[in-house]
Amino acid sequence: MRKTSLLIVLTGFILSFTSCEQTKKEDEVQISTSKKSNIDPYRIEIIALQNGFGYQLFENKKLIIDQQTIPAIQGNQAFQTYESAEKCAEFCLQKIKKGIFPPTITVEELNSLGIK
Repeated sequence: MRKTSLLIVLTGFILSFTSCEQTKKEDEVQISTSKKSNIDPYRIEIIALQNGFGYQLFENKKLIIDQQTIPAIQGNQAFQTYESAEKCAEFCLQKIKKGIFPPTITVEELNSLGIK
């Protein structure tokens, strides 16, 4: 009788530990799945031109914007520095992520970014 009681108690412990371990594994799978869903589909490339810099914006490897001149100003003037092209590209990307497409830029916005 005593052996049977001890066997039942041990079996209960083993089953409870086994079910806890399975729950942990399920949680781990959920965590890794949620990390994969946070991948940003957008990418910025700064391009060197003959007279300065421009940028390209990609969504899921598809080119969505090819900006070789400074937007909102007259003429065909490229960005003078890599940094200014990068600032403008990041600003455009933020507009796209907010659902604004095309991400038009005003002279005032260029000034606020320090791009002249």
